[in-house]
Amino acid sequence: MDIDDAVGLAADYLDAEFAALTAVMAEPDDGAVADAVAAAAGFLRSGPNRRLVFGINRLPGGPAESLTRTTAELDQYDKRKLFQVKEYRHPAWGRLFAAYAGSRARDVAGAYERLYYLADVEGTPGLIAEYVPELLAPAPPVIWSRLQGAEIDDPGELVAVRQLAEPTRKTHLEDYRAATAET
Repeated sequence: MDIDDAVGLAADYLDAEFAALTAVMAEPDDGAVADAVAAAAGFLRSGPNRRLVFGINRLPGGPAESLTRTTAELDQYDKRKLFQVKEYRHPAWGRLFAAYAGSRARDVAGAYERLYYLADVEGTPGLIAEYVPELLAPAPPVIWSRLQGAEIDDPGELVAVRQLAEPTRKTHLEDYRAATAET
């Protein structure tokens, strides 16, 4: 996997994640919901010391009125925006990619909300870790905490940066712009 592949993989995951969210909130067919959730979960590469679980789902057979309520709330969400992808040379993972994404909530979509680490796992590229920003930590740089998956204390030597869209939150924009100075 190279940086272009990593950008594509991250974008495809964000598409699948939003499709699963949309299905969970608005799709009456439980089978279609299960398919959408499985498609998004298929990007996750769990393993020893890096358990990953796709966190969007619903119980089958729920009442129609709850689906009516959640469908009405769907307009508050969008697909996460992919801001940038960084490629690192990591001692254990080899080529390791960090994909910076925004929030699904429209009112904060321009702020970092997720950092996904991507790598090849036994020849199959996928998501190996999910991090969230420390909201009360001073930034830049943005401080990230592991939510699930592999523990990446140091991503390694920065090799390349692919910037796709600027965040609108000031501290995240400063962090984003500093990335080009790193390479």
